[in-house]
Formats: sequence, C-alpha cells, structure tokens
Amino acid sequence: MHAGFTRAQKCWAHLIRKAIKLTTQDPGRAVFRTLTDGLLGLDREAGRVQRDGRLSAAGRVAKVAALNTRLFDLVRDDYLAHLETPPSKDVENEYRLLVNERVRLLAARELFTFVEADPIPQIDGTTAAVPGTNNEAERTLRDTATARKTGRTNKTITGARRRTIRTTVLESLRRYLPTFALADVLAELTRWSDRGRSCFAEHVAQCQFTVPEGSVLDPIPFVLAQAPAPCYLVFAKTSGLREAGSMRPHGGCIASESETVILDRLAGLTKIISPEVIEQALSDSDRVGQRRCQLSHRTMLWVVLAMGLLTHLPLRQVFKYARRMTRGEQTPARSSLCEGRQRLGVDAVRSVFEQVVRPLATPSTPGAFYQGFRLMAIDGTVQDVPDTPANAAHFGRSRGDAATAPSRSCGR
Repeated sequence: MHAGFTRAQKCWAHLIRKAIKLTTQDPGRAVFRTLTDGLLGLDREAGRVQRDGRLSAAGRVAKVAALNTRLFDLVRDDYLAHLETPPSKDVENEYRLLVNERVRLLAARELFTFVEADPIPQIDGTTAAVPGTNNEAERTLRDTATARKTGRTNKTITGARRRTIRTTVLESLRRYLPTFALADVLAELTRWSDRGRSCFAEHVAQCQFTVPEGSVLDPIPFVLAQAPAPCYLVFAKTSGLREAGSMRPHGGCIASESETVILDRLAGLTKIISPEVIEQALSDSDRVGQRRCQLSHRTMLWVVLAMGLLTHLPLRQVFKYARRMTRGEQTPARSSLCEGRQRLGVDAVRSVFEQVVRPLATPSTPGAFYQGFRLMAIDGTVQDVPDTPANAAHFGRSRGDAATAPSRSCGR
C-alpha cells in the first residue's frame, strides 16, 4: 500500500517477455526483432530518465512525452495495418494483440508512470521510486511458489489458508520493520496485542483506505462434497487391475471444486497412458507377478505418475486419489509409500516415458522448426549427490573437498 498513489503502471518485464517470445517463435521475422529491440531500448532510456536527478518535474513530463512518441512510432504502421485483420490462432495474431496492447496502454498513460511519478512513502516511513516492473513482488513470492512446486504443502485447505495468512503477515513485516529478526517480529506482535490493532490497520486508517468487508481468501471453496464420487479412472475391468483406479475414499470430505479439477487431470492422464503401457512398463522392468497387496508395483507406478500432476498435494493425499479405496481402508504411512517407490525403482517409470513421450509439433506447427531443424529448449541443473568414491570418480568435484559431489544434468 502506498499513501496517495493511485496511478497504474504496467510491468515492462512482462511486455518485453511477450516480444521475446514472438522472436523465438519466428526468428526469421525482422519485425519481431525490431519490436523487441525497440522495447528494450525504451525501457533502458526510461530507467535513465527516472534516475536523472537533474530533471525538474516539467523536464520529466517532456521526456515522457518523447518516450511515448518513440513507442507510437515503433508500432504505428503495424497497428494501422492490423486494424481490419480478423482474429486467428497463429503467431501473427499474437503480434497483432501485442501491438494493440501497446497502443491501448499508451492511450491510458500506463507505460511510463514510473518515470514521472514522485517517490512514494513506504510502510516503514522511507520513500522509494516507483518501479517499472513487478519483479520485486515476484521475488517475494518465489520461495512460496518453489515450496508448492516441490511438494512442501499443507495437508488440508484450512492449513493452506493459515499458512497463506502467516506468510503474508511476515512478508509485510519484512517491509515494515527497520530490521527483520525474530526478536523484532515478536516485539511488534506484542505491541499489536497491547494496542488492540496492528501496524497495518493503523496504516490503513492513516491513508483513509476503504477496507473490504470480507477477506480475499473467502472465495476459496470450503463446501465439502459428501455425495459418493464415481470411479473416474479404472485401468481395466478385471479385478486384478481395478485396484489401480482412482476413487475418493467412501465418506471422505474434500473441497468439491478441488476434487473436480484433480479427477479431471487424472482422467486426462489415462487417455495418454493406457493400461497396455502400464503392463508393458512393469514387464520391461521385471515388476510383474507380485502378490496382491495395498502397495503393489502397479499401484505405486500410478502413484508416481499422479505425483507429476498433483504437485500441490502431499504424498498420502496423492495416494488416496491414485488408488481405489474401500470402506474403512487406511492410507499407508508416508514411510511405507516411500519404501514402495523404492521397490518399484526407476526402470518402470523410464519405460512409460519411452513409450509415451513423443514430439508433438509437426513441420507445419508455427515456430517449431527453423531451416528444417526442430527447435529444442535445453535446461540444466546442479544437484548434490552422496559423497561416495563412485560418485566422486564419475562426477568429479567442482570446488574444495565438499561433503557432497555436484551432479550436473540437462534435458530437453
């Protein structure tokens, strides 16, 4: 919240990212490169003008007018040429939408607000320049997003909501307190208790903001579905394979909207990975002929596949969806599920990958090929592996005599 600041500023990072995407989709189009280079140059120039302390308010207004003119000159011809172009689904339509967005933001004066706006007061009493991007907000949420992607989540929606509130309060205090340490946070919370309201409530009153009646978290669905859900996913009708189906436990209570989304995802997965693929993967990895049990190889393979879709759920919750449960049946402990994954091994999952994964783009797909060659994205990562002589001999050591050896991998 910023007192007295009610103007809008479009994030330049997102605008430039869209232009770069077009350039990578069709590198041969010079107009895409021209737009990307022009936007990068305007962003750098706007930043220099904002940091120039010699300019008066009138001087900044004049500079912003010049920047607006340069941007309009950059997109004018293409904007006029596309006025009568009907919508389509190709890369040219994306370019048309991008140009139209620039013109709309120019007319709304939402592109260079950060250049001419005065520094705004912060909640901690300091002042700061208006940023031209929302990168700071994204960096603030990065740890939370990473935790969600890696499965470090809550087991219930109530717990997720409680964690959201705690994270919001702590990150807001990080901006408010001169020093962000545990002792400072506890002292501030004690002050809230003594005074009867938080520093944020005081700031809202000072700025005369209108407080909404409900919380922004209220729309999160908490209506519990009690009606029996049908079995959405069953590999086959035979009793030997039916256990690998997905069905909510009888009498279980979960958020109805979340349940629908999850079951739809799993239903889509079975359209891609057929029962024959699962059986072939188990046969290839010598994981057939196991006695029937709750954590059979077939069940664990489906659990592992479901984990790739349900990254926001803990392992035990994924198991409940990935295996057909019977009344009164208990969900295995997390340690048992981990042991089941270890018994399954990686060969079965690798076999599924080799059977299913194929390039989806064809030579006629826009942006998928260049000069007859398929365009591929390559990414890499560095992981720590146990410090064993075999790992050290294979991977080597990149620094010092660390307790763990780095493993570098890349994929397409």
